[in-house]
Amino acid sequence: VGFKPLRPETATNFSVGTVLRPAPKLTLTLDAYQIEIKDRILGSGTIYGLGGAQNFPAVTQAIIANGNILDPSVSQAGILLFENDATPRTQGVDFTASYRTPLGKGAIDWTLAANYGKTKVTHVALAPASLTPPGASQPIALFDKTTISNLETGSPRYKFVGSVLYTDDRLTVSLRETLFGKTTVFYSPDGGTYLPNTVKSALITDLEVGVRATNFLKFAVGANNLFNKKPATIALVSNGTGGYVNTHQYYTLDEPLSFSPYGINGGFYYLRADFAF
Repeated sequence: VGFKPLRPETATNFSVGTVLRPAPKLTLTLDAYQIEIKDRILGSGTIYGLGGAQNFPAVTQAIIANGNILDPSVSQAGILLFENDATPRTQGVDFTASYRTPLGKGAIDWTLAANYGKTKVTHVALAPASLTPPGASQPIALFDKTTISNLETGSPRYKFVGSVLYTDDRLTVSLRETLFGKTTVFYSPDGGTYLPNTVKSALITDLEVGVRATNFLKFAVGANNLFNKKPATIALVSNGTGGYVNTHQYYTLDEPLSFSPYGINGGFYYLRADFAF
């Protein structure tokens, strides 16, 4: 088709930060950063030879030239490949605050962490000349809207974590609340129509209680994602005739959105024994 061999990526990172102790037992940190990756290696969207919104004879010819036989009943054929030629730039800020409070025979550690980050794809290369649509003056963009959205909106812009940890000679109690911002990725069934699937912002609770039975043995019971929060499933879209279609042909309708920042499996509950020797 005319694609070039892969090249090494080049990353440039700038950061600045500070640590403050404005009061006894209180520590604050603040960090700002920018990361730019030139020639980022990414998977392209599907480039169709048959059955897409845009079809290119060069794709079908390449599939056949590679030793594949396309049965006449095949209605859709295309290629996906890895290429460089995209430059994402990520800018963000991290903040943490921690404070310790004595309580009885132990102490409580309070922690607050926050992150805001934004990724922008500043450059997307064009595909080879063989992938120029009829009547167009230049080839298609190498990476489609799905690939770009994976970088720009497939991770939450913000995340907040608040945690409380109580410890004494025998008891440990840990409570953590994490707020994830929303994420969105575009899917396409044909390379021409792009539909958004979104995981809304969510608050996830983690809890663990531990008891030291002896100097060598400790028991703990806990939960990650205590309230069994799960992301939305693949969206349904009207097909205009009273029925519905999947927004992405490779997924089932009851499948959760896999780009969820807190996973797709819901709650995880455990009982643990720690033995030190």
